[in-house]
Amino acid sequence: MAYQDLLSYNNHAFRIYVTWGGFLLLKLICMSFLTVFHRIRKGAVANPEDAATVPKSEIKTDEDVERVRRAHMNDLENIPAFLFAALMYILSDPDPIVAAWLIRIYVLVRIFHTVVYAIYPIRQPARALCFGTGFIVIMDKWKDKCAVITGANSGCGFKILQKLLEFNMSVVCLDIKDDEVRKIQNKNVHSIVCDITDNKSLNSAFQWIEENLNGVDILINNAGMTNNFGILDEQINIEELEKCMDVNFLAGISCARLAYKSMMKENKHGCIININSVSGHRVIELGSVRLGLYIPSKFAITAATEIMRLELNGMNNKNIRVTSISPGLIDTLLFKTSKLPQQIVNHIEEKMEKLSTEDIADVIVYVLSVPYRINITEIILRATGSTF
Repeated sequence: MAYQDLLSYNNHAFRIYVTWGGFLLLKLICMSFLTVFHRIRKGAVANPEDAATVPKSEIKTDEDVERVRRAHMNDLENIPAFLFAALMYILSDPDPIVAAWLIRIYVLVRIFHTVVYAIYPIRQPARALCFGTGFIVIMDKWKDKCAVITGANSGCGFKILQKLLEFNMSVVCLDIKDDEVRKIQNKNVHSIVCDITDNKSLNSAFQWIEENLNGVDILINNAGMTNNFGILDEQINIEELEKCMDVNFLAGISCARLAYKSMMKENKHGCIININSVSGHRVIELGSVRLGLYIPSKFAITAATEIMRLELNGMNNKNIRVTSISPGLIDTLLFKTSKLPQQIVNHIEEKMEKLSTEDIADVIVYVLSVPYRINITEIILRATGSTF
């Protein structure tokens, strides 16, 4: 269907978007009047001229007024994003009945959110359920899409897998083993035992995805490893250094190239997310600990992500987005299995602030939830109080 037909009143989905979107905007405007009503009712104004005009009022903070203002701010943060995302969704020519109901559901839960937040406050989880339902509606653009995760059998990859399944995506797990993934009883999980550093194995995996799942929509380059030796360590073969660079960097590039090729076949919206590290932005000194090419491999990811973004810009490709997510220390098995001295591992485990794998999964969901017009190119996150 042509764009002019999609944006016509003859299109049921667009008609519902305009009508119910108008309800949302009207609600947004009414929140200002609700704030004024409570200020007058409680005699709580914000400016001296208002205090001189409104009888029995003074400059003060009132909880009822602030509650309405917070609800209004929540609307301002969420409704414009939804209206844009919904418009882009309609331009993708979805099933008009499904689109219409998704729009109706979002508008109704936003109204109910205001009721339980600012008019008749109800204790949690009422408000959280309203927000969560609206968020899931926004994420519906990825429903039935295919996400590929490398290193998905444990740690961050496994938690990302679990999180994406909540949004009814088909998730393909690429890892050298799949014992944990196979425990998940879900028809949307597809496990491929694959050595991502072996091009033949990797090409075979992506070929299967192309033939069975209509290609790749989301790629999450998560697989990684670290070392416990120095670059100049004469007792270490160069192959050991190359292995770290292959797993952390070159395999991700190979995956990105194959995912890009798949996305371009259907000219679809796609997202390539590289799990990076804060050590990809500055060299971290860990005393006597040597990490081989771990830090250089992360610097390479930072550069490659930006280069891919610029290449896409040069091709005027606005459908595919590239993101680097650079976390600080994460509570995973990476350091436990890296053959670091036990005292270092103990210090990390007991003394250092760490992010959880759920934190990383939540950030990825956030990246995927924003409108297509937004490309979040880099996110750096650390646990509060972290010195890493």
